[in-house]
Amino acid sequence: QRGVNAMPCVLLFDSLPCQSRVSNLHVIRNYLQVEWNTRRSVQDGVLRFDKDTIRGFSPRVPVQSNLVDCGIYLLHYVEMFFKKPVQSYTKDYFQHEMAGWFPEATVSQKRAQIHDLLVSLRDRTLREKTTNP
Repeated sequence: QRGVNAMPCVLLFDSLPCQSRVSNLHVIRNYLQVEWNTRRSVQDGVLRFDKDTIRGFSPRVPVQSNLVDCGIYLLHYVEMFFKKPVQSYTKDYFQHEMAGWFPEATVSQKRAQIHDLLVSLRDRTLREKTTNP
């Protein structure tokens, strides 16, 4: 089918705007190549990890407006990847459909949820320490 990628691909979700992603994909492919060569090539043979065997896409996804929310965006990308899976592995889908994957306000909510969870865990740990010295 025209425009559909039938080979394995790497999806690079980058929350920082205006970053060169081509070099990042190259590093990921090199890492996969080294891992294969080290762990699997003896038993499973030679396998190439390059742009001809593993495509790379960097979908247009919501981006952060500061330099401190990388981790929160990463967590939310993973969550969204499972809640709203990619429907079509096409360039058009990656460039247009995923830009509105989630509103930026969701990231603020995620930050608040993480904060509340950490406070809750801290409080529980303190209670357990005082109850069971």
